[in-house]
Amino acid sequence: MKTADELGLSAEQFSALHSTLAALKAGTIVHLDENANTDILPDDPKRLFFNMDSWNDSIYGGEDYDNHCGSVCCIGGTAEFIAGRTLFENIRFYHGDNDKIKNLRYLFFPWEHPLYDDNHHTIDGNGITLEQAIQALTNYLETGDSQWPSIYAGKSDWI
Repeated sequence: MKTADELGLSAEQFSALHSTLAALKAGTIVHLDENANTDILPDDPKRLFFNMDSWNDSIYGGEDYDNHCGSVCCIGGTAEFIAGRTLFENIRFYHGDNDKIKNLRYLFFPWEHPLYDDNHHTIDGNGITLEQAIQALTNYLETGDSQWPSIYAGKSDWI
């Protein structure tokens, strides 16, 4: 595993990403399709759902860490949810040349990877599975690169 310094992360960001990986692996987070009927879901403020198309959206509306009724999050949103505060604001809106930051952005926003962006492909974040997210986050923490292109190579329904 890379260190926080090697990845260009703060200790809190690093810890939150490791906690996210543990939660994803433990199966306590389930994938929620963006078209799911949320009216039938239990009102559970600790319930966390996964969808790469949502940063951190309350199932019942709005981003609110203190008063929410379950959340749907991507990898970065899950890490912030676990930490209980915003950790990656500078990453979400970064468009510079720092490779460490770009690699973290590609983890959070795989459709921005040059392999896809330069070829005008689109990637459906809604279709990214928990297993694929676990692999991408593991890859990132071990190597500094999520390696999304190799995770969904040959999956024509994604591109």
